[in-house]
Order: sequence, then structure tokens, then C-alpha cells
Amino acid sequence: MHRWCVVPGLVAVLALPSASGGQSRPANLKVEEHVQELIKALDSGEFSKRHAAQRALEKIGEPALAALEKAAASGSAEVAARARLAIRAIQKTLFIQVRAFEGHRPRPDSGDGSWVTRVALTPDGRQALTAGPDGLRLWDIRTGKVILFFGQPERRETASWAVAISADGQRAITGSNGSMVRVWDLKTGKLLQTIAGHTNEVWGVAFLRDGRRAVSASWDTTIRIWDIQTGRELRRFSAGDKMRSMALSGDGKRLAVGHFVTESQPSTLRLWDLDKGQEMRSFIGHTQAIVSVAFSPDQKSLLTASWDKTVRLWNLTSGKEERCFRHQGRACWADFTPDGCHVVSSGNDMDPVIRVWDLQSAKQIRGSETCPSGMLCLTVLPDGRHCISAGRDCSVRLWEWK
Repeated sequence: MHRWCVVPGLVAVLALPSASGGQSRPANLKVEEHVQELIKALDSGEFSKRHAAQRALEKIGEPALAALEKAAASGSAEVAARARLAIRAIQKTLFIQVRAFEGHRPRPDSGDGSWVTRVALTPDGRQALTAGPDGLRLWDIRTGKVILFFGQPERRETASWAVAISADGQRAITGSNGSMVRVWDLKTGKLLQTIAGHTNEVWGVAFLRDGRRAVSASWDTTIRIWDIQTGRELRRFSAGDKMRSMALSGDGKRLAVGHFVTESQPSTLRLWDLDKGQEMRSFIGHTQAIVSVAFSPDQKSLLTASWDKTVRLWNLTSGKEERCFRHQGRACWADFTPDGCHVVSSGNDMDPVIRVWDLQSAKQIRGSETCPSGMLCLTVLPDGRHCISAGRDCSVRLWEWK
């Protein structure tokens, strides 16, 4: 539900001539009625009136979005085209890029690892850790400056496919496309431990709550728990299929993993009890790889993003799908805002590439500017109004929405 308000320029808009060339409209005319009149004018036989109506709708801003979205989906070709242009113009004022973080550079020999693959926040939300083809960078979010650059990949590796930060913000753990799990000192960039055991790419890592153990999920179909001080494997259990994504619950007792079979076969989301090493539940619905998983802040739901162009919300108790958010291209990542009221997702869509959704209605309420390369992953900041994204063009960006 949109909150109606007087926006800059609205008084001037209400005084514009009508589509039929009549008298000025009374200032107390309801905004929604005036929006409908302007949308009708988008189909006027006169170019000047179509153009004026479009500009007037752009000036009205957010209160016009719902009607414009309807017009873009069901109007004539002319109305739909102008409605889409107006929507883009309005969205640019509501979802803005605050800054770009300059630093990561592609490696010509890194193939699919030539982009920034992961973003993680420190517990205080002031710093961000990104994994790129040239290594790991710790950023000061406020200034956009690099605090630490470390972890340059070995020759046989091209990227870290998984990144997590410890609860005390002192260490980072990474999983690579070369099967290694590594633990780093986040103050100095020093490598503390190299953990070998997986036989294929590691797509998910997380510290357990005690800070002495970590869990990883791999393309080799196994989930493993490690002693990060010694590098010793403590437990291993087979997940059955290759894993492409992973999330650890807030209490550290449950692990959700998204599977990848082939690009054209259905993929399964599975929930595991880490103490027992047993599968608790599976969730069926995605038709392609599940590439992102997140627990809701209240730990009652799971959010998944898939190459099948959807982001889905799952009930952990019933195993049922509760919401479906649709992208135009592959959905690459999804996360909750800290209050649990909204979903933020990214994808390969040409426009927009980042979307903010109302959780209850599954309606998009914000969208970012275009980015030809698409956005691979993102993380939402604690204020729930900013996110940091990583793109296939090696970009890292800070966004704000109103």
C-alpha cells in the first residue's frame, strides 16, 4: 500500500491542461483520478500531449507507480511504452547508486571467475568483504576506501565462491573453486588455516556459533564440519546432489542447501539438522539451479533465488511455497531486510537488476538502474535501506532506496 503525500512539483502538475485542452484542473482533485487522466492522455493523437502527460506522471512520482505498472502491462503499445519510460524515470529517483567501490580487476585467465563473486558484512555493518578474481578486499562502507587487500588466488584457482565472517568480526572463511577452505585474520589478512578435504568447488561456508568450528558445502555432494584450529574434519554427510548455495540458521543448528543437477532439471532445496546429520525436509518447486538461500530474520522461512527467473519464499514448518517473486532474467541472489518486511533480489535482468519487494503482496516497490552485465550477489545493510551489490563487470556498488 502506497502512502499518499504531496510531492515536489505536484501543484504544478495539477494545473496542467487536460488531454482534451479544457480548463485548468482544481487543485483539490484527487491524485489518483488525475493520474488516470494523464494515463489516458498517453494515447492522445497529439505527440505534444502524450509527451506532456508522460512528464507530468514522472513529476508525480511514487503515487503514480501502481497505475503506470498496470498501464505498462495492459495498455496500447504507445501507452505501454510511455508508461515503462515513466516508471524507469520515477524509479531512478527512489533507488539510487550512492557510490561505486573501485578496486577489483578481472584476470584474463579466470574464465567464469572473472567477476566479483561474493559480498559479506562485518557484524557491525560498517565494513564489507568482497571476493573477486584478484583476491579479497575489505572496504570501509562509509568512505568506499579499501582497508585491506589479501588472499590473491593461487594459479590453479580463479575465485572464492563462498565467503563468511565470524561473529566477532575477527576472521573470515572462504571456499574456493579449487576445493580448499581457508581461514583468514581479518585485521591483518594473514592466512590462519588451509583446510583440505573437499574434492570439488566449495560453494558455501559458515562459522558455527562456538567460533571454533565451520561448516562447508561443496560441488562434491558433501557437507562437512571442520575444526578450524587444526583443519581436521569432524563430521561429513552426503547431501546426494551437487550444492550451489548454502545458509546457516541463526541458532547454528540447521543448514539449508540449494542443489544443482543440470541447467534444465528441477532442483531441490534441503534442510539439514547439523547435530544429527539428518535431512529434516526438502522443498520442491524450482526448475533450475538454486543459487542463493537465506533464512528469514524470525527463522521461520527460507528465501531462494534460482536461474528459473524466480525468487521463492518457503514455510519451514509446512515445506510449502508461500510467495513467488519473478525476474525477467536469471535471479542470482536474494536477501531479507532486517525487519523481515521486504525482499531484495538481484539478477541478470537488463532493467532493473536489483529489485525490492513487499514480502506480503510479492509486489515490486523499488528497482535499480540498468546494468548490462547484471548483478551476481548482494547483501542488505542493517538499516534496511541500503545494499551492496557485486556485478559481473567486477563492480561493487552501494545503493539506497527511499
